[in-house]
Amino acid sequence: MNGEAALWLVGGVVLGFVVAKFLIQPGSSDRIVAQGVRDKVESNLGSGAASIGDALGIWDYTPGLVGLTK
Repeated sequence: MNGEAALWLVGGVVLGFVVAKFLIQPGSSDRIVAQGVRDKVESNLGSGAASIGDALGIWDYTPGLVGLTK
């Protein structure tokens, strides 16, 4: 992968997170699920992995992934 392609890939991922942040309005039960996922990741992979998820803000998106795994 050349540098320009990598830049487009990273830009697309960042743009996706920004757009999703505006479209997703988590409810209270979603926050409970997201916190549970974060706690599970921290217990299985360590606090470093949970901190990366915190920095990226991905925990709010995890309740939507639950439906995809069924």
